[in-house]
Amino acid sequence: MTLNDRFHRLFPKVVPVGEPCLVHIVPLYGHVLPPEGAVPSAEVVGRDTRVRRPADVAIAAPGLAVGFTPDCEQEMARIVTWRRGAETVRRDEFHVYAVQRDLLPLRPWKGDVHMHSSASDGREAPAYVAA
Repeated sequence: MTLNDRFHRLFPKVVPVGEPCLVHIVPLYGHVLPPEGAVPSAEVVGRDTRVRRPADVAIAAPGLAVGFTPDCEQEMARIVTWRRGAETVRRDEFHVYAVQRDLLPLRPWKGDVHMHSSASDGREAPAYVAA
């Protein structure tokens, strides 16, 4: 979880692949409100593909709406840059997950389910080691 996840409400966090999506980013506290007089721009970066693409961004009070169409299953970062003229005032990063439509109702989660333990020499059953 990033600091931006703690200070903003982001929805939806899981979106379908190949369909236009609109992700809303709403600040939860005053210290993360948009910088006064700054204009937002956004891009989407695929975690697996590292492809960077511009995204549509609109101020949708009390936050932002970022539009994009994910092209494959992966974690995707929404990078919002706030500029006042040529000066970059702030840069925020938010993460969304793109999955195929059949996985969407399952509300997939991200995590590492492959684990190793130093408590076994490899001869014991996993249930015994985990106990």
